[in-house]
Amino acid sequence: MALRTVREYLEEDEERAALFDCIMFCTFLDKDKSVYSDLLPIYFPQQDFSSLDLPSLLIEEPEEDYEEDEKEDRNEEKDEKEDRSGEKQEDEEEDRNEEKEDTQRDDQSEMKQESQQEEKNTQDHGEDSSEK
Repeated sequence: MALRTVREYLEEDEERAALFDCIMFCTFLDKDKSVYSDLLPIYFPQQDFSSLDLPSLLIEEPEEDYEEDEKEDRNEEKDEKEDRSGEKQEDEEEDRNEEKEDTQRDDQSEMKQESQQEEKNTQDHGEDSSEK
C-alpha cells in the first residue's frame, strides 16, 4: 500500500524526508478514501489529522483488517472485467449477425438482378425469333 511505501521511503533518509512539506494520496473511490482515512494515523501517528475528520482509534494491524476488503475489491474488479468481456462478446455476435444479414440481402439482390436479366434475355431472344 502507498502509505507503507511512503513511510519507509521517508524513514530511509531524514534529510530527504525534511524536503517534503506535504504528501498527497489521491483516491478515486469513497471506499478507498475511507481506508486511507483509517490507516493514515497508523502510518503517520505524529501528524495532526483532526481537520480530516479521521477516527480517533488506531488499529494495531492494518494489513489484517483490510485484507478481506482488498480481496473483495479484486473480486469486484474481476467481475467487472468479466461483464465487459461478456458485453464485448455480445457486441461481436451482434456484428456477425448484421454481417450475415447484409450478405443475405446482397445475395438476394444479386439473385433478383440475375433473374431480371434472364427474363430480359428471354424476352429479347423471343423478340429476335419472332422477327425472323
